Amino acid sequence: MGTKKHESAFRKREAGQCLERPSRGPFIIATGHDNIKPDARSRKFIRHHVMRGKNQKRVASQDYQLGSWINREHEVPMSQLVATIKGASEGRVPNPIKLQISGLSCIYIGFSANDMGPCTLQLLYEFINAVNKAMYPGECCVDIHKAGQCWFESLSYDPAYAQAVLYTAQAYFDFVKSRVLGPKAIRHINATMHLLQQSLAEPNEATSDSTIFTIMALAMVSDVLGDLETAKKHLLGLYQVISTRGGIETLSQNRSLQVKCCRLDLLISLKIDSRPLFYAGDNISWSTYLIATQKIYPTTTPVNMMCEIPDFRLANVWLDLREFIIAINLAHQTHRTISAELFQETLISVQYRLQHLSYNNCDPHEILRLSMLAISNTIFLKADGDTIHYQSSAEKLRVALQFRNPKEDRKGLELNLWLIFVNSIYILDLKGDACLLMRDMRTISRELRLSTWEAIRTVLKSFLWVDVMYDKHGKKFFNEGKALESG
Repeated sequence: MGTKKHESAFRKREAGQCLERPSRGPFIIATGHDNIKPDARSRKFIRHHVMRGKNQKRVASQDYQLGSWINREHEVPMSQLVATIKGASEGRVPNPIKLQISGLSCIYIGFSANDMGPCTLQLLYEFINAVNKAMYPGECCVDIHKAGQCWFESLSYDPAYAQAVLYTAQAYFDFVKSRVLGPKAIRHINATMHLLQQSLAEPNEATSDSTIFTIMALAMVSDVLGDLETAKKHLLGLYQVISTRGGIETLSQNRSLQVKCCRLDLLISLKIDSRPLFYAGDNISWSTYLIATQKIYPTTTPVNMMCEIPDFRLANVWLDLREFIIAINLAHQTHRTISAELFQETLISVQYRLQHLSYNNCDPHEILRLSMLAISNTIFLKADGDTIHYQSSAEKLRVALQFRNPKEDRKGLELNLWLIFVNSIYILDLKGDACLLMRDMRTISRELRLSTWEAIRTVLKSFLWVDVMYDKHGKKFFNEGKALESG
């Protein structure tokens, strides 16, 4: 009996000693029939051990939250940057007809059956598909499944909008077929102009979404037909109406219309060699869009390599464009898609900033700006799958390239090699351009000891290079240059 009491007291002392020395060996809790009760210090240690890693304050996410560059004064999360078009506004009562178009979910069209037959609906469907392909090139892996829905939603309550869409669609296909407007397109334009005059005469309708779209449609068709003078006049009218409304930011609830107005502004400005209208001066944000400020390493950009006093505005555009191109390449390699909102926001921000900057021809900034503009144009502004070559910017690039001053260090030579390949994509209109660029390409390749396309491509990818868009042309340009050398 005494022996048992002695053993029990020994076990209690041993357990207590284990709890008092928590830093040594594994954590052990000894229990027994005697209901060992640790002291306050030991209980505190037990709670600390059991709750380790729990009940911690959640650390705020440090991820960079993208907002809308277009609506800089109305920051919203990128997850909310979905085209939202309001339904019937107050006082409007739609007269819907339920219809099904080529597998689309059922929609409602605010027209009578006589005005909107199956052929017209098919025309609209094909036109919207064509527009989406032009706005979102397939090579960029953009998710466009929802991009066309907004066109149909507005047809449900707005006859003026519907007439403008019909006119634009008919004019587009007439131009593709015969390069002139047919009778149907002319009939639609007459109806569109009549409704536009009525809208402009009504204070409540003069700056409405449908009025803005109608003017934009007139400018789009004039541009397609090659009538840039008329397109410019419509664009100026569009700018005045939107300014009267309060600026481009007031279209934030109609994202699709807002993006189309920005694209039209950028497109026509490039063609007539003028600065865009909707963003200028203090309205432009020159900060990086895709990269958080604290993650920027400015000395890593070619702007810092080539320029003695680098312009941070151009360097920030380079960083955004490079980040976006990396995303395109990764999306293509992994068979994923990029959101249409991110695609439009990024490239609109890049285009506005590049088009508002300008430097002397002999300034290295100008060579880089024009090369970045060429890259952006090949991604952003296309028609029927072919890159639109803008004569003015291509000629400026050709002139600026003549002032290129290759540095003797390896990184400088690599940068000049990239400039040669980018310019070969954008300005090859004459045989003389090709011969001069190929000669320079061979010279720099020898200095860098690059003898294969694979080695050249590795250098190009360290700058701005969209694999799926440029690889085919780049390889052809390299092989032709090698053939001329051996010949």
